[in-house]
Amino acid sequence: MGGSVAGLCQSESRYADYELVRYFTAGGMADLYLVRSLQEGVSDRHLVLKRIQQRYLDHTHVVQLFLDEGRIAQTLTHPNIVQVVDVGEAEGNYYIAMEYIAGHDLVAIARRGIETGKFLPRPLAVGLVQQVAAGLAYAHTHTDSAGHPLSIVHCDISPGNIVVSWRGTAKIVDFGIARAAIALRKEDGVAGKYNYMAPEQIRGEDIDARADLFSLGVILWELTLGKRLFRGKPEIARHKVLEEPIPQPRDLSVDYPEELATIVMRLLERDRDRRYSSAAAVSADLRSFLRTTKGGWYKQDVALYLRDLFQSPPSESARDAEFGPLPSEEMVVAMPALAEAGGEIEIDPETSNIEQSVDGAPQPRAHLPRIFAWAVLLLAYLALLGALVLGARPE
Repeated sequence: MGGSVAGLCQSESRYADYELVRYFTAGGMADLYLVRSLQEGVSDRHLVLKRIQQRYLDHTHVVQLFLDEGRIAQTLTHPNIVQVVDVGEAEGNYYIAMEYIAGHDLVAIARRGIETGKFLPRPLAVGLVQQVAAGLAYAHTHTDSAGHPLSIVHCDISPGNIVVSWRGTAKIVDFGIARAAIALRKEDGVAGKYNYMAPEQIRGEDIDARADLFSLGVILWELTLGKRLFRGKPEIARHKVLEEPIPQPRDLSVDYPEELATIVMRLLERDRDRRYSSAAAVSADLRSFLRTTKGGWYKQDVALYLRDLFQSPPSESARDAEFGPLPSEEMVVAMPALAEAGGEIEIDPETSNIEQSVDGAPQPRAHLPRIFAWAVLLLAYLALLGALVLGARPE
């Protein structure tokens, strides 16, 4: 399972009600651990635990935001949102525990797609974004126990905050944490991720759910065209988001579907009053588009694509079937976005970005293992038919 817990967790083996299995990384404002729950009724369940780094404990406002938003996120239960299961304090520090997702985030998927020449096929990309829209629709309209709207906005929808499980399910991560991370960056004078930020958010205006939809539009544009949209260092990206014309997908790819282009450009309206008003409407339009797409898409297609892309065999043990395999050193884990490097589909800005890896829009690719399996079945059927015909001949 990699390095020892003792060496990686500063000689700790337990924190609060959790056994520390592996230390993942330090990034942003928190340390990330793979943990095993010791709580009665959920013991032996693997989770990801985020614990605020010691140096940020005196940022009172940020810590309180971390806890308050985390408790709100704990009430979100949706298949396309990573579940927060515990928020608390122990040993003078604060933590959030959330479900562990065996899979990869969109950054890793895009990166591997570039490296292998198997960039995410367009129907699968649209299907994943549709799942994210469904998760956002649920969160944006979530209410408290009295039925009052909570007006939840993620504020940091980006490729590093979308994890795709081995089963093909897209899940949004960092609900309840993104606001604290953004507040910390502001206190430290660090620029945000302008590449995926809505114009009104960049300008410091009050934001609502439509800010998340602009961010989702950037992701949809990039995944379906295989190019970065607002590429560049923070100030360059900021200028592009606020000022430069947004390229029409059909100007970059002659076979880009007109219906999909309309959806993308409506999401990317700089005037939020002209943008989609709800994630539910986005989800519905993407579903409608997928129904008219030749071949459609299915979660199992995403699962097969990921297996082929990362050359990972299916899990065999009962534990892996329930929790997913424990991550290897290279596996991307749930909730990576507080790491400074997360959140952008980019490898090297000079030599190996998406723009240089894909000529035009990535096209759906036949999945070779599936084709091979069908070919074998067809040959077997023909052989059986031949045997029957020969056996039926008169002597």
